[in-house]
Amino acid sequence: MQALTILTDTIGNKAISTEIQKVRERVQEGQGISGPLRAAKYFTPMLVDMVAIGEESGNIDEMLGQISIHYDDEVEYAVKSLSDMIGP
Repeated sequence: MQALTILTDTIGNKAISTEIQKVRERVQEGQGISGPLRAAKYFTPMLVDMVAIGEESGNIDEMLGQISIHYDDEVEYAVKSLSDMIGP
């Protein structure tokens, strides 16, 4: 819950911040996190599915770590591709 609050307060995109706030409110009401994430429009199906698997298996921390690694790799690949296109 604290992570969602921090994320809501620090993310630079107002639209995404609003969606995260809605997710946080639904989680406070007792819902799991994957359902509200699925209802939000800014999260990929892969992310939501991995969070759902983490919830169901009781390994949400591990799954969030895997999601983080995946997106870090994606950013690294995109930056490298752009750098290669620009050249030296």
